[in-house]
Amino acid sequence: MVFSKILVPVDLTDKTSRAIEVAGDLVAAEGDVVLLHVIEELDAPLEKMADFYEKLQADAQTRIEKHVERLSRSGVNARGIIRIGNRPREITRFSQANDFDLMILYSHRLDPTDLTHSVMTISHQVAIAAPCPVLLLR
Repeated sequence: MVFSKILVPVDLTDKTSRAIEVAGDLVAAEGDVVLLHVIEELDAPLEKMADFYEKLQADAQTRIEKHVERLSRSGVNARGIIRIGNRPREITRFSQANDFDLMILYSHRLDPTDLTHSVMTISHQVAIAAPCPVLLLR
């Protein structure tokens, strides 16, 4: 099965590389993969934190571009997007606004003896609220 438009929310750690690889494998020949990184907004006015956010955005842009270039070399149409805000909310909003066929997320394994704390991870919140099918990788 292939998909024409895949969203991969990334936190720019090594563990999300697997989700990016899977997206490259599942996207249709003329399809698109969008890598979305959301910088968590701190409880302070954005204007006062502008320099801080600019540095985070620049670092994120550099790191996302490496993934985009790797996907592009393998023939995949890819682009990176960076947002600032509440991560689960921004990922959900972005996916709703852009009509994706599939979202691929990395998620750690749950502790079956303590589900109350482990199910509220960002990946699980997004998976529940997503307007499209979600593939959770472990």
